[in-house]
Amino acid sequence: MLSIINSSTVIGIEGIRVKVEVDINKGIPCFNIVGLAGTSIKESRERVKSAIINSGYKFPNSRIVVNLSPADMKKEGPLYDLPILIALLCANGQLTGIDDTMAFIGELSLDGTLRRINGVLPMVLCAKKKGIDIPTPKNNAQSNANNIPPINNIDLAGMSKQLESLFKDLSANIKMENIEELSPEDIEELEEEVKLHDPFIALDGKEDGLYFYRKIVEKSPAFLKNGGKLYFEIGHDQGEDVKKLMEDAGFSNVSVKKDLAGLDRVVFGEYNMLG
Repeated sequence: MLSIINSSTVIGIEGIRVKVEVDINKGIPCFNIVGLAGTSIKESRERVKSAIINSGYKFPNSRIVVNLSPADMKKEGPLYDLPILIALLCANGQLTGIDDTMAFIGELSLDGTLRRINGVLPMVLCAKKKGIDIPTPKNNAQSNANNIPPINNIDLAGMSKQLESLFKDLSANIKMENIEELSPEDIEELEEEVKLHDPFIALDGKEDGLYFYRKIVEKSPAFLKNGGKLYFEIGHDQGEDVKKLMEDAGFSNVSVKKDLAGLDRVVFGEYNMLG
């Protein structure tokens, strides 16, 4: 029985897609992890086994091989605990509803709860470019950002309370949008390489350059929990305008952060459904 789950890793500051392949077959019971896995990953065997058993699932008494692909790239860290666990449960039919539009990262404690991990943001951005959602541990939410709506198509029937609460927590506490819109006049001044490379619709912010910011602010309550945060990466001169859009829409604690060059670069605020 074979199961393949998307995951990710970070090389430098770049997120890289990783496939977690799990094969369960007849033979002398063993649990091996291959694919240039470091020591902390090989220790996942004990964490994953304990998490499965303590969450009320059956750990397969079979020959288990986990391959982390691409196999020629060294991998470190405990972030593969969760995708290995999910791949194991999928391979032996205890979990359904996981498809190729999802990816998973997370360190597990022995009782099956998720621990905070480092380097989430580049992995989420890498997955986003490929149209893949990465639910992240809830306790990463205050220091990382993603754009994941609640996951509704995972079959929770028969799941232990531990894992059931895990998947219910994997929803959008934070939503991030990477946008830099321009007015039509500014677009005309761009170099040809930029105008030809980027679709006009991706650059065109209408008359004031704020069209898509306005649309996202308007629609974001459908994706954010109460208290969830919305982040925008902005053009260098759009900070105060985007801040006002968010404040007018009822967002609180709206702030503008500058980049290393001292230019406005990120605007974020907190959604409050009670106004």
